[in-house]
Amino acid sequence: MKVLNCWEEEIDRISGKKSDEMGEINTKIQPSLGNYSRKRAIYVSSASGAEDLLREANMLQLSHVGLNTIFSFDGHILAGDVIVPDIQTIRPYLLAVALVEHSKNSGKPGRFHNYVINLRVKSLHRIVQRLFRLPVCFVGYDLRHTFFCLWQLNITGPEMIWDVLIHEKTMHLGLYHSPAKSSSHCNDIFNQIKEKEDRKQFEKFQMGWQSICQRYGVSYWNKGNSKAVKDSIFNHPRLKSYTAKQLNYAADDAIAASKVYPHQISTAAQSGILHHLINIEMPFITTVARMEWIGVGFDHERSKTIVDTCRTAIKKFEKKFTEHGIGNPLSPEAIQRFFRGAGILNKFASRGTYSFEKEQLRQNIEAHPVVRDLLDYRQLSNLLGSASKLEDFVAFDDRLHAQYDSVGSVSGRLTTRNPNIVGLDGRLRHLIIPESGNGIGEVDWCQFEVGITAAVYGDDKLLSMFNNGDVYTLMAKEFFRARISNSARKLTDQTFKQRYPPGCHSSRSQ
Repeated sequence: MKVLNCWEEEIDRISGKKSDEMGEINTKIQPSLGNYSRKRAIYVSSASGAEDLLREANMLQLSHVGLNTIFSFDGHILAGDVIVPDIQTIRPYLLAVALVEHSKNSGKPGRFHNYVINLRVKSLHRIVQRLFRLPVCFVGYDLRHTFFCLWQLNITGPEMIWDVLIHEKTMHLGLYHSPAKSSSHCNDIFNQIKEKEDRKQFEKFQMGWQSICQRYGVSYWNKGNSKAVKDSIFNHPRLKSYTAKQLNYAADDAIAASKVYPHQISTAAQSGILHHLINIEMPFITTVARMEWIGVGFDHERSKTIVDTCRTAIKKFEKKFTEHGIGNPLSPEAIQRFFRGAGILNKFASRGTYSFEKEQLRQNIEAHPVVRDLLDYRQLSNLLGSASKLEDFVAFDDRLHAQYDSVGSVSGRLTTRNPNIVGLDGRLRHLIIPESGNGIGEVDWCQFEVGITAAVYGDDKLLSMFNNGDVYTLMAKEFFRARISNSARKLTDQTFKQRYPPGCHSSRSQ
């Protein structure tokens, strides 16, 4: 068997025998790579140790590599009652790497070789960069933060990745969606908010690391004392060796991700989404992380102008409301008293109570000039709140770094929060400014999923709806044909949506 020059010295080192240049090698000589089934993590804090790791990674027949990073943030952003970390201040400490050999036993991961690298040693960064050039898949949980750590150290991340969290979110799309509200709850704002928050908490629990491991029968170290261990890592001297407990804590997530990975590949294949995940969702993680890392520019001067204008207009409205005897225009009781005195309260009756929500006010906008003023006042208040909060979210680098979720919605769409840049009010979008020499455009693929579905499946009726107005309104008219009157079916799309808000359809014919 012929070998390359670069491997001869390595074989000589391991075997202790000198081979002739480009000569025959004794096939009985096997490189000794240590304990294949070792569970403890090897601590890497020197260039020689990192080279040993890289050498072993190149010699093994790898299936995939598990990753995990231990990090902290030096700065946080306070926006109202929301506290978010400033990702540009991320401080990487440790990088855990689980090298997983190819397994001949289908469905089970191969042998593990676990390392924990001290990222605070700068001389190791170039070697870590070489590790990520390996032509294997790197696996982890919520890999955005791993990319943030690498980019902070000017290290380019791996190209082939698998995020176990994104797989789980994709597999659970729609399971935590808000069900259609019953008529008795349509205007019960408190119940709606509570139900929404409960669903969020349940989804957060289901997408948590421990829940994911339990679903696949993967053992996971009990991290009940995780805060104490993490704090000990953060306060650990830079060049001092870490304890076995600290190293195991760092390595555990990388090992767990490596064990979950084969199960997820099988599940995705059986569900018919493996090709989509590999070619669309997983590569998009790097793009989304980069968008979050770079952030967007913010126009402070325009923001100040909007805030000042809103405050001036709001004061004028509040003066008008005071003249009408409405001390607090946001108080349902104050509005109810005024509408009763004006003789129009009955117009806002809804299922045994009174509703002054936006849709109800819009339906009765001609009932009294105060109704329009209330709508305008609320719009200005919301605009002021949004503009003020945007300013609060500006980070230390004078940019907005929204948190992106590539499958954040129940339909799998990209969402943003803290702040919600994607869902900005149209009047605030010009506060986001492009880099010099660039511009910002907007493309609205409104309802295009339905149109694509109609075309793919050859549904002429659905395609006609798509091409003749608001497709969802037309679908509702068709679906509830037996429950709504002929006059209701002839209403314009906008009027129909105002009369029949989403989730508040009546069981009686109207």
